[in-house]
Amino acid sequence: MSNIIKRDYYLKQIIDKNENGLIKVITGIRRCGKSFLLFNLFYDYLVNNGISKDNIITIALDDDLYIKYRNPDELSKYIREKIVNDDMYYILIDEVQYAISKEELRNSEDIKLYNVLNGLMRLRNVDIYVTSSNSKMLTKDVLTAFRGRSDEIKMYPLTFKEYYNFVGGDKAEVYEEYALYGGMPLVLNKKTNVEKVNYLNAGAVENEASGTAITRKGKQALPEEDIQHAGNVFDLAEKGNEKAKAIVSQMEEDLGQMLA
Repeated sequence: MSNIIKRDYYLKQIIDKNENGLIKVITGIRRCGKSFLLFNLFYDYLVNNGISKDNIITIALDDDLYIKYRNPDELSKYIREKIVNDDMYYILIDEVQYAISKEELRNSEDIKLYNVLNGLMRLRNVDIYVTSSNSKMLTKDVLTAFRGRSDEIKMYPLTFKEYYNFVGGDKAEVYEEYALYGGMPLVLNKKTNVEKVNYLNAGAVENEASGTAITRKGKQALPEEDIQHAGNVFDLAEKGNEKAKAIVSQMEEDLGQMLA
């Protein structure tokens, strides 16, 4: 079993949008893998393709080491001090919603962070990538507030293919586990069934993030499709199926606060 969960579908999207003049916004529920995608998979891609680590500025706003940078002015100052030449700089900001106050959320036109990021984008040697959890900031608010200067990458939990490629082994047994626990990546770090159940919902397997719940909703909403497990729903959502996207969006809304 590999020690890296590959998210090639999303990594390719980021790579394809590289240096396109827009702020890349990776959205999705907490713990679906956004931070790992940005700070590990994409970071490694940049380094492996010749980008100096000095030109990759990473800021995790949910880390207590970076609390001061939740202030947009401090964030701007920190980033600009790191830009010391005309080479391209890649700005990776995780959980960007922490730099937005509750008061600002009531009126997206007043959000100072957007002005900071848009100002940075005016520099010719800056490429910005941020993650945002839907629990606090809705996708439509992000895209509206960036005033056409953002490019969204919508991320979902693991599909069965991604799950199985990581786990390997007997496909039928892995299928049963995936159908029960769903595709939250950190579930794979839990060794026992009790740990997995507690991680998902404090002792209840049948919850809105579980594979069982997503499969049930998929069968109800998509009778014309062969829905055998939650991965089928995630696959259809990735391909643009509106009913599947609605199921996943509802899951995000229901679990956003619980998983924050």
